[in-house]
Amino acid sequence: MQSGYSRQSCLKSMFRSSGAKSIVRHVRANPAFNNARKRQYAHASRHSKSLPIQQRRTAATADSLNKRVYGNAPGDLRFPYGREVPIESTQGLILQPNDLFHSFSNSPLPAIRRKAAFMKSHAYCPHPDHRQTRIVTSPHDPEARKTPKSTHPPAHVNFECPDCGLPVYCSEDHWMDDYEHHSELCDTLRQANEDEHDLRSGRYFPEFEYPGPQMEEIAHNLLNWDTYLYTREYNAINEDRSMRQATRLLTYPMTIASIIHEFSPYNIRRGGRLTTEGLKSFTALRYNLHPPRSGSGLSVKQLKPTPPAVRIFILGARAESSLPREAWIQLEYLFHRCPLHLIFIGPESMMNRDKELPLPERTPANPFGGIVEDRLSSFTKITTFVEYYHTMHKANYFQPFDPYFDCFVLFHPGLGHPASAHEWAETLPQLLETKVPIISTGYTEWDMQRDKQWVEEKMAGEVDMLMEAGENRFRSLRWDLNDYDPGDISAGNWGVWAFRGKRYETEMKDGFHNTYDHQHSLPAFRFSTLSSKMTNNLPKDSSVPGEQFEARQTHPSEDYTPDPSKSLKLSPARQRLVDDIIALYSCEPTVERVKRYTPDCVYDDQFVYANDRYKMAGQWFALPKLFKASKCERYQIVVDEPGLIQFRNEQSWTFKIIPKTATINALVSLSLDPDTENSDFIQVKYHKDQANDKDYSHEGLGFSFKKWQADQVMKHMDSPEVQQFEADKGAAKEAVKTYGSGAAEGNAPTKDL
Repeated sequence: MQSGYSRQSCLKSMFRSSGAKSIVRHVRANPAFNNARKRQYAHASRHSKSLPIQQRRTAATADSLNKRVYGNAPGDLRFPYGREVPIESTQGLILQPNDLFHSFSNSPLPAIRRKAAFMKSHAYCPHPDHRQTRIVTSPHDPEARKTPKSTHPPAHVNFECPDCGLPVYCSEDHWMDDYEHHSELCDTLRQANEDEHDLRSGRYFPEFEYPGPQMEEIAHNLLNWDTYLYTREYNAINEDRSMRQATRLLTYPMTIASIIHEFSPYNIRRGGRLTTEGLKSFTALRYNLHPPRSGSGLSVKQLKPTPPAVRIFILGARAESSLPREAWIQLEYLFHRCPLHLIFIGPESMMNRDKELPLPERTPANPFGGIVEDRLSSFTKITTFVEYYHTMHKANYFQPFDPYFDCFVLFHPGLGHPASAHEWAETLPQLLETKVPIISTGYTEWDMQRDKQWVEEKMAGEVDMLMEAGENRFRSLRWDLNDYDPGDISAGNWGVWAFRGKRYETEMKDGFHNTYDHQHSLPAFRFSTLSSKMTNNLPKDSSVPGEQFEARQTHPSEDYTPDPSKSLKLSPARQRLVDDIIALYSCEPTVERVKRYTPDCVYDDQFVYANDRYKMAGQWFALPKLFKASKCERYQIVVDEPGLIQFRNEQSWTFKIIPKTATINALVSLSLDPDTENSDFIQVKYHKDQANDKDYSHEGLGFSFKKWQADQVMKHMDSPEVQQFEADKGAAKEAVKTYGSGAAEGNAPTKDL
């Protein structure tokens, strides 16, 4: 391993990610490289004579290290693509380890001063007295603290906090007035300040020296950063700051490795975050990542076929595509005897790297202008495409895909971000179509959860969750600054989760075999399969009173927690019905939504039994008077049959009088009106909300209270919306059916939904 090249490449990548490209000088590899190096050594030697003794020792040490690292080997052999050498690295140590804190404006480093000037001309003061300057993107966005009542015009940051050294407010008055809020971030900002100065201090970076291959018998511990660095025999990293600098680069390859490796810390045990489907997908991938010893050798009898390389597609590639190749080759040392092909795809995958790797012309043999690096090592190949993935997918450039050999990775994709979601709208269905694992990361928990929610909403019912969203064990330990908003800090790959296109299993029904065609007839196939499994015996006559449309069931447990990734996909008409019901639960009643029920409908839950639409309207329009807010956190369609829809619903209720929020998980059963079931406006005959494992017996004091509750609400509801349904008081009714018990013996068969 060429440690000198590794250090310089790491520094180059760190400078790119921090935006300080102006302090980097490009040196092209050529036969005259040695002469230039000699002149540089001579200049450094003359310069060191005029330095104080301590700095002269440092310069001598750096000079000897350079000679030891570079030697006299021709530059074009050691650096086939040239390299960029930070100017500070040729001037010896600029800042001592105990002298890293400086305000950005008064920094001894020109690059930091330019960074401060950029912040002051682009970042705005976060004080809530100022008006908003952009749309709020998250609850944690500093702009969210600004309200329409703010009167001060936007102002750029100009005052630097003496504690963190960053320009954070427009004036000292606003800094002092908002210090309580700023103090929550001040220590972290100071740490980021010192890390920025440390990166440009000119010191020797042993943490950027990466170890080479190990014996295959050595087991790697991927529990966390410490165990990995120890078992991979990295140089000891004893300083927190050095650890932050090292993990800033290694987080990209190690995030991937920690999930797909056979010793992954993620598993299906409690808290392990891996789902059953995830275990299936990653086990298939690991089968080829850790091939068994085949007894192959050099003789003719020992020749064995070599499996194809495992392809890791990194979509939307940005900073990760410019990482030093030594960082990516660390993957190779974790997967012995397995060839890897890293494919970077994205319009920004070669940004600011034109001099290092000029883009080739697009030819029939290379239609997308791929840059191929196939001589990095024996088992690693890297290809970079400056193109959108969906364009290449339409051209069938990478097909076929195989879950045993392929994997997609999205580093900070911004799937749900308002500014970038449209760019993924076409790509996401294509990724799910491949049925291979998709690993995604986020800068923060909010960023990650927003992406996950967007995927679940856009592709409801077509996604299998492979790994639950949570903090990444191999996230970057260094906090990064946002030059456009110093208060907005983030960590590279803070969180990680994984998903995949939904898989289906066909079954033999009534002598016919349903064929799965995921590209053409998926909705029809799913509906026909569900129809063949219909288990309800609801009436087919719409004139029958609503009491006879009750769906009875006992559940094996009281756990009705929904899993949106497993939700069934409804037809458009049925989905509109569910959307209206969810809106009613969320304290958004309208006359049209209440008309979703037939006049003789029944509403039945643990608190109320309303047996006509007039009482039903009173219940829905009374909710906003009782609750300050109600929100559907998530839901999962579990039954989609002719005449019946059932879904698990997680609803949060915030009371008006008591400042408390309660979350309830329940099973909602909607028995549909036979006359409108196949129309665009489907109506409901019986609405049941079941929060316990047992069904309702419709007997005893509890049931009497439920009926009394429905009648009492109507005495206090005189709104014009409710009065529109007064004619439904005389709707067809019949005596309530009693069952004696809510268990199976009470005509409530056990159903595992």
